Amino acid sequence: PAMAYNIVLNSARFSLFHAVDDHIGPVAGGFFAGGVAGFISSPLARWRTLRQAGETSASVMSRPFSGALPWALRNAGHTACIFHLFAATSRELEERPASSQLPATVRHLAASLVAATTSCFMMNPLDVYCTREYASGGSSALASASASRSRSLSALIALGYAGLGANLLRTVPHTVLTFVIVGALRERVEQLEAPSLKAILPDERRQREAEAQLLALVPTAP
Repeated sequence: PAMAYNIVLNSARFSLFHAVDDHIGPVAGGFFAGGVAGFISSPLARWRTLRQAGETSASVMSRPFSGALPWALRNAGHTACIFHLFAATSRELEERPASSQLPATVRHLAASLVAATTSCFMMNPLDVYCTREYASGGSSALASASASRSRSLSALIALGYAGLGANLLRTVPHTVLTFVIVGALRERVEQLEAPSLKAILPDERRQREAEAQLLALVPTAP
């Protein structure tokens, strides 16, 4: 279940993000891509969570989309945060002379580490709610949320950050490995790209070079 969930989630959110990033930006694009991917993969996430909790197959198959909306919101926030912070940190590392000479894999590792850790701290309360929503089938989680209104602010904060260490241990290595592998695969595909395809579909750098060459041929005004 965990493998199926991660395949569906990551393939959906990476492809959707790539499709909309240039049009609406990394934050909005990540929120959109993560929300759609989270909703689609929610039954698999619930299946994984309940199996890890020791539930039987019968209970896993009942109400597969229970908690799908909170899980979509959770993934929307995670994806928007991670994708934006990863891109911003990568640019910062590339611009600094001390880190610009590092291999791309090392920069990807550092940027994804910062992005995943920050996202876990920000989204852990929603992670707690989604996990309890899955475990309860949608009933006791709502009752628990209503009962918690009478608690103190410190108690609510402690409840929201329950399991933060476990969340960090799962999400940070998963995110780091995902972004490092995606970056390595992207570089490998670009190296294997056919020369004819490069001529038909030039990348941004080659476009800039071609534009500079054309401008150099234009005579300047007297």
